[in-house]
Amino acid sequence: MNPRILALAAGVAVGYVLGTRAGREKYDAMKAKAIALWEDPRVAKARRDVEEYARQQAPIIRERAEAAAKAAPAVAKDVADKVGPRRRTWQARFPPRRRMSRAM
Repeated sequence: MNPRILALAAGVAVGYVLGTRAGREKYDAMKAKAIALWEDPRVAKARRDVEEYARQQAPIIRERAEAAAKAAPAVAKDVADKVGPRRRTWQARFPPRRRMSRAM
């Protein structure tokens, strides 16, 4: 085997192992900080407050969504009536050119 290829393979292997260890340590440090932040009492209180607010607003939002869904067909009809009859498309206004056949 070529010594250059062997040296390259060994260098890649060593770099991978060292990089993996360093990467794992940084990952573990970031994970620990994220867990500490998530378990912070201020963050926990904010999570509880947001959850409580969402539970209070859920019935109101549901009622509004149901009302909008019931009104949608009537609104669509009103808009369709305002627009009027269907308009021609650009393809109908500009038909493709006909090619003239050459008789020789």
